[in-house]
Amino acid sequence: MLKFIIDDASKDYSDLEQWVQDKATFNVEVLGDYGFNIARVPSSFTDLVIPIVENKLESKIDVKYDFLRLYTKYKDTGIRIHTDAMMADYAWVLYFSDPPDNEEDYGTSFFSHYIHGKSFPPDNIDENNRLLTEDSHEPLKWKMYDMCKLKKNRMLIFSAEFFHSRYPFKSWGNDKTDGRIVFVGFFNCG
Repeated sequence: MLKFIIDDASKDYSDLEQWVQDKATFNVEVLGDYGFNIARVPSSFTDLVIPIVENKLESKIDVKYDFLRLYTKYKDTGIRIHTDAMMADYAWVLYFSDPPDNEEDYGTSFFSHYIHGKSFPPDNIDENNRLLTEDSHEPLKWKMYDMCKLKKNRMLIFSAEFFHSRYPFKSWGNDKTDGRIVFVGFFNCG
């Protein structure tokens, strides 16, 4: 399992950020029992990010899914500690927001589950579904052990088996001009 943090990740960040503000259209898409506030991106957007990941991992990657995700004080507000192992082997998060204040640490946190520990393999779909519906929103079943702090143009790359969630379990802002935006990708190496 791996985890990397890259500051000033994209030399094209200002172009990516401009595209998000000018062209990204966020809609709620329901997957399972959860609504995600996401925007689809063109391949030209993803193509500016892939080399960052490939250079860091020293490997070609095969992107399975990618999208922008927007959290506001009105949308995508729940607690959802989860693993993305069912999506691909690895994930990236590229931050398009700075923290809204200096009162708390904001970012992506990693958690240990009281039964399963820090990660969960993709081979047990039934238990993964149970974790999502019964445990993912119950903070007392988890212990936070690490965090990647939110910062514009910071990229987090990690094994998709790790349990994680945005932190703190709250959002801010009203829309893409002042909410929390991340570009998420799921990929395999090789």
